[in-house]
Amino acid sequence: MDYDTYKTFIVLSETLNFSRTAEKLNIVQSTVSNRIQELEKYLGKTLFIRSNRKVELTNAGKTFLPYVQRLIVIEREGLKKLNIFSNYQDYLNIGVIDSIYRGSLAHLVPTYLVKFPAISLKVMINHSDQILQLLTDGVLDVGYVQIKNKSPKLESYLLGQQEIILVTHPEHQKYPEGISGKDLYQLRLLFADLGDGFNEWIFNIFPRNYTFSFHIDQISLIIECLQAKLGFAFVVRSAVQRELLKRELVEVKLVDIHPPTIASYMVINKKRKKAPGVQRWLELIGAP
Repeated sequence: MDYDTYKTFIVLSETLNFSRTAEKLNIVQSTVSNRIQELEKYLGKTLFIRSNRKVELTNAGKTFLPYVQRLIVIEREGLKKLNIFSNYQDYLNIGVIDSIYRGSLAHLVPTYLVKFPAISLKVMINHSDQILQLLTDGVLDVGYVQIKNKSPKLESYLLGQQEIILVTHPEHQKYPEGISGKDLYQLRLLFADLGDGFNEWIFNIFPRNYTFSFHIDQISLIIECLQAKLGFAFVVRSAVQRELLKRELVEVKLVDIHPPTIASYMVINKKRKKAPGVQRWLELIGAP
């Protein structure tokens, strides 16, 4: 099955509308219908439920979608890598979760670009599980995650444990002596998804069906909301170190509750470990 058909399937799964899919791909609607029919015939599965009112993905479509997305990413990255060597000595593709990027990598990227201009660098902010999958697929060379790797294709290094703290804007001085677990309910708490360990801990304090004022998995956006005086949030200390030093944010002492620490790992695609791009990165961070 060709690239255009897979791309059509992905766009239709996003829009759930044949005419909007045709517009986005700059093709006629009949082409969208024909491509989806050909794909369903090829797979022997119905991917979409069509009615006069709406289009929905079937369970088979939902199951197939992430694999097609991976195929598109792999093909796109493969084509890009074929062209890199006409202008660069090598390349380095890094995947990193947002909190680790802010806390550890943000200052290293400009240094790498200056020191090694012959290396093409790409940084992708993503979730730990997706980063590990892209490493396994060969799309990424180095990853920074909070999930222990189990793939024999990858090599992992424990970086350490990250401390989780409660922070807010300095103008919120209601709890100068600290806050207890029961008082958390009184806060406008913004929820940042910090991984399974933290989620299990926080939902032992709050009920599973509790609705937070704001819920997002990007630490950067949570920090912007905190700086705008919109509430309180649990974050990784390293991600807000700069803001704490500048007193743009302040830590709130926890009296009787203790958030878990989060393990962080650097993971390397074994096939690329000796490549110049990866070796220069390991030299820069002082890794063995």
